[in-house]
Formats: sequence, structure tokens, C-alpha cells
Amino acid sequence: MTKRALLAVFAAALALRLGLWLRMGAAGPQAHLRPDSLGYVGLARGLAETGRFASLGFDEPGIDAARTPGYPLFLALHRPISDSPRWPALTQCVLDSGAAVLLALAAGALAPGSPAWLAGLLYGLDPMTAAHAPLLVTEVPFNWLMILGLWLLLRKGVSPGPGWGLCLGAAALVRPIAAYLWPVWGFALLPWGRSSKARFGLGLFLAALIPGLWCARNLGVYGQASLSTVTGTNLLFYEAAAVRASAEGIPSSEAVRLFKAELALRYREPPATPFVESSQRKALAREYLLRHPGAVMRVHAAAGFKMLFGPGLDLLAEELFPTEPGVQAQVELHQVTGQGTRALLQRRPGLWLALAWTMALLAACYVLACRGAWRLLTDPDRSKTAAVLLPAAYLLVLSVGGWAYYRFRVPLWPFAALLAPLGWGHRTSPSPNP
Repeated sequence: MTKRALLAVFAAALALRLGLWLRMGAAGPQAHLRPDSLGYVGLARGLAETGRFASLGFDEPGIDAARTPGYPLFLALHRPISDSPRWPALTQCVLDSGAAVLLALAAGALAPGSPAWLAGLLYGLDPMTAAHAPLLVTEVPFNWLMILGLWLLLRKGVSPGPGWGLCLGAAALVRPIAAYLWPVWGFALLPWGRSSKARFGLGLFLAALIPGLWCARNLGVYGQASLSTVTGTNLLFYEAAAVRASAEGIPSSEAVRLFKAELALRYREPPATPFVESSQRKALAREYLLRHPGAVMRVHAAAGFKMLFGPGLDLLAEELFPTEPGVQAQVELHQVTGQGTRALLQRRPGLWLALAWTMALLAACYVLACRGAWRLLTDPDRSKTAAVLLPAAYLLVLSVGGWAYYRFRVPLWPFAALLAPLGWGHRTSPSPNP
């Protein structure tokens, strides 16, 4: 792949992201924030001003047990320049455009001679991925670390080493969903990797050490060696609430209220630590989910469909028309109705173009990715199957296996784009070490 092709991929991705970043500037710096962003910004301020992982200025001030330090540290690095959300958002636009180039390089390493630039363009021109770049959310640095790790893994034949492990461990501190990937991925690569045992072992050690240090910090502060309390919140107030809403025919907000009331009745004393509270929430959620397996299957099917195929027009509309009032459509988490999309299209017919582009891109990428996955599965070089399909399956199961919506597609999209050039009509090269 030529440097000109890589430059074209970078330019196309950056043009789309900068266009959205500039449009959002009309609404002021707050346009780059989401509800999740406030906690991260408060922690970044705490890191920059006090050197402690404690929130300042947003949410409840104090030590945070739900968030890991990777993204707050990224934001804190910008505070000597400015405390405006505009500048880390701009950095993310550049990083995400660079991720498109890295993905093209990884695709070229996976299948030499394939149209590897296609992977970069599918990633760079995806409206949903691009729309998350100017927002202060964790998807961009997480994707950048995962894609960099993939390229380091594939660039010399499947060769797991320290760089791969460092990226994987750092990704777990940005989004805890990667915390359990390293043992599964490492075990799958063990028979096929071409690294020396020392390099492979060092990579696994770094992948485990980085999140392990944060678990050790939580053990010292809270008495429990866990990475985050976010699983309890998500399991009870999102997944179990959606299942309850589906099973009992009530709004999700009412399901959340009922769960909070049940927690108060069951546990009279305030929880000793946030991790104790998280365990209480998980216990109540699991009890309810086990009693309603049918509703669980319905909700997961709906959530998985929305995650894989939802166009996310509401987010695109907010960024393309930042100064105009949004369109409110009451849509339950566990339902697939299309009401929100229809309401947006009626209000802003110009979004038909964005919808058509998004759905055409999804269809083309998924078809090519499925063909590419099949070719990997039938290829004699099993190392590439373990290197690419296993983390993709891990993220897919983790997303579809819980409450999800279109935002959860963003970490999966690099793997779909990576497989697409292989599905174009090229097989991976035979392994020199079958």
C-alpha cells in the first residue's frame, strides 16, 4: 500500500471529523459533552489541580470508584493548554483519523495484496464512528489503542509482544470491557504466535499488570481488588431495568424506581463501600434476570439488532444542527420501533442522505466482513483466526449479551472494517509455520 493511499485515508477521515467538530463549535464548548463526560472532566480537573484521582466540579466531589484513570488522564494532559472541551475533542479527531491509517496498515499485514485501504475508508467514513470523535467519551482512545495493538500484533506475522500487551492493558484502563480480554486472547494465541516465549510472556504480563495495578489501588482504598463498580450500575439500572420493562409492560424509568425501592428494603444499612453497593446491585439484577429468561432473550435480541443496525441519526442531527432544538421521541430501550428515526426524518428531511449512507456502509461492510471471517476460518494459518476473530467475538458477545445501543457498535467497527478487504476476494498468505 502506497503512502499516497494512506494519506488519502487520513485526509478523508479527518475531513469528516473536522467538519463535525466545526459544526459543533456554533453551539459552544458544551456541545462536546455528554452525561458521561461530566464525571471524566471532573476527574481530569482533580488530577491536574491536586494530583489525586478525585472529582472536582462535577457530580459529587470525591474519589471515584466507577471510572478508571485512562480517559481522565488523557483529558488532564490538555488542561495546561485550555480547560475547554474543544481541544481534547480536536485531538480525538486527529487520533481517530490516525486510527483509520493504522487499520489500513493492519489490514495489509493481515492479507498482503488485498485492498487494505478499504479498511481505513470504511472506518474513516463511517458516520457513527466519526460522530463520536468530537465527543468527550472513551470510544476514540479505546479504539486507537486496540487498533494500534492489532497492527503491532499482525505486522510481522502474528507476533504478540510487549507493544501488543501494553496497548491491551492501557485499553482496559480506558474502558474496563477489555480487562478480561487478555487471558482469552493470550490463550488462543499461545499455540500459533510466532514470538519467542519471552516476548509473548512479557506482552501478557504487561496486559495484566496495568489493570492489575488499578485493582491494587482499589484494594488499598476500598478493600476490594476490582477494576470498577460500573458493572453493578449497568446490570441493574440498564439491562435488568430493560428486561423488567419488557416483562411487566412498564416504562424503564418505573423499572429503575422499583429496583431502587427493593434495594432500600433489602439493605437497610448504607453500603460500606461503592464495591459493596455494586455487589448488591448485581445480586438483585441476577435474581430478576434468572426469573425471566424469555424476556432476557427478547431484550438481548432487540438490543443486539439496534446495536448492529441502528443508524444513530439522533446523534448525527445534534452535531449537524447543534443550535436547533432536538426531536424528542419516547422510545423504550427494549423496543425496536423506528419512532426516533421517523421523527427525525420528518423534521429534517436532509438526514435521508445520512441514513442512506450509513445503511449502505453497514450493509457493504457486514457482507464483506462475513466473507472475510469465513476465509479466515477456512485458512490453514490459524494464528490469524485467533488474532482477529477472537477479540471481535469477545466484544460482540459482551455487547449483545447485555444492554446495548448503537454506541456499542463503535468498538466493534474496527474489526468489521479490518475483515472487509479480505472479503473483497483475497485470501491470506499461507503460513510459513503451519
